[in-house]
Amino acid sequence: MELCIEHTPEHTTLSDVTRTAALGEMSSSLASQIGATELAKLIVRRSNKNKGDKACKWVQLATVTPSGLPRARTVVLREVLHPTSSKGLLEHTWGISMITDARSTKMRDFSSQPVAELVWLLSRTSEQFRVLGQVTAVGPAGASDQAAGLDGAESTDVDEREGLQQLRLAAWARMKPGAQAQMRWPHPGLPKAADEQAARSQAGSSGGSSEHPYGSEEGTDVAAPQQAASSAPPDTFVFLLLRPAVIDHLELKTNRRWVYHLPSAKPLAEHTCMGGSAYEDVHLAEGGVPAVLQRCLTESQYLCTEVNA
Repeated sequence: MELCIEHTPEHTTLSDVTRTAALGEMSSSLASQIGATELAKLIVRRSNKNKGDKACKWVQLATVTPSGLPRARTVVLREVLHPTSSKGLLEHTWGISMITDARSTKMRDFSSQPVAELVWLLSRTSEQFRVLGQVTAVGPAGASDQAAGLDGAESTDVDEREGLQQLRLAAWARMKPGAQAQMRWPHPGLPKAADEQAARSQAGSSGGSSEHPYGSEEGTDVAAPQQAASSAPPDTFVFLLLRPAVIDHLELKTNRRWVYHLPSAKPLAEHTCMGGSAYEDVHLAEGGVPAVLQRCLTESQYLCTEVNA
């Protein structure tokens, strides 16, 4: 497997890199760098070796609540996007895409801390990726930054905003009708009995059926015909893009581990992956984790270090 290196250190020959990168990862002794697109393609190649395993599309996504509590859940990883795979819609960035409901607790968490860490286990190749970065949440076009879950400072690029909106529409178009219908379900997290009572009252007042509005209890993922026919996503549909600042790659079979990080994210990488300086000393003095990740949005070269597993 070949790996394209945009900047190879002067003391490192290409043959040295090729010899030590049989799986696409590089030893810390090379002080290696890798471009964002090449790193994205590397991850895609590793995930492609797990095709056929449905579980490889499930990832664990951790967020931080406004009160500082950790929250984790399993979500579906939609795509690893980069300038090539996004057909130019992402010209200067890359990321891992997911979707969510605007009413979910994830969106509340992102409103106060637009950061997340994703854990991706590829069981067939026995490896794990942990991805830490800033999250861009894209709601309906024309919505305010706050309503769309966007960070105002990172959403000033008009071309990028338009590209992200196109990616949101493309993600909606690829969803099955049953999955689309979930975006029109009652508010997630509210007591079910109250929702069912409201649905029955609404059906009764309109002369319709009093049955469950989204199918039987045994098949609630079946979309109602009028819902499945809609081509435009509802305002509740949100496209998420996790922009990696730190990637921790662990090979379980060989017990080898590599950490990739953008230059501005070095303190984060040292703290989360390498047993480095204390969080308070490194990050809060620089404006907190979001500020560090904000600076990463303009960077495209990752540093790679092999660390103890």
